[in-house]
Amino acid sequence: MKLLTKSRIIVIRARAYAQFEDYTLNGANGKYTVIHNADTRRCYSVDLHARTCDCPACEKEGYCKHCAMVQLEEVVRERHEQWKAEWEAEREAYCDRYAKY
Repeated sequence: MKLLTKSRIIVIRARAYAQFEDYTLNGANGKYTVIHNADTRRCYSVDLHARTCDCPACEKEGYCKHCAMVQLEEVVRERHEQWKAEWEAEREAYCDRYAKY
């Protein structure tokens, strides 16, 4: 496994973001199955904690678009939960404030 440059990581992440809608991600807590929507034989297991994916690109370089997709999915889920909690708190405060009217 070779050391990746920052520019190579950016290219890999850009590919992941561009192709994100082409894949389905199943899993949680860093362990996911990444399945290509058009070709379900292209199915890979990603473990962010172990920093592994069983695709050929990851075996060669140590990082791949599937790992980047899982990282993106984890951020999206975290932000969604954060937004949902904030929205529910605001809604509850609004209801409490105007319930007496």
